[in-house]
Amino acid sequence: MSKPVFLQIALASRLYCVFDYLPPEGCKHEILLPGVRVKVPFRNQEKVGILINTCAKPSVALNKIRHAVAILDEQPIINGSLLQLMIWASDYYHHPIGEVVVGVLPKLLRQGRPLERPVARHWRLTEAGVAI
Repeated sequence: MSKPVFLQIALASRLYCVFDYLPPEGCKHEILLPGVRVKVPFRNQEKVGILINTCAKPSVALNKIRHAVAILDEQPIINGSLLQLMIWASDYYHHPIGEVVVGVLPKLLRQGRPLERPVARHWRLTEAGVAI
């Protein structure tokens, strides 16, 4: 039996902490990379936060930990070095980590909308263009 993995999620909140959650039901632990967006239940609503880290031991009692609703990204939308910079800035400026991390996301990403990658356009000459 493997040890449970707990997610440390930064949520837009005035609290100076991360929140512990269990992974969503049926989630594979190997896809849990820091920097991905995670939808979680928070009080009586659902919020989108950023996975800061995973750990083997939660900071609160096990009966208070809920499952995350969904992992929204397959790959981190905030890379490791940028995430470390935001953690440092939160600590240095004494500002809640959730507001710093979630604050860098565009509004649609904060709302849980999918990350739309631009379509790559490729140009090439037609036979008539090559002839000229």
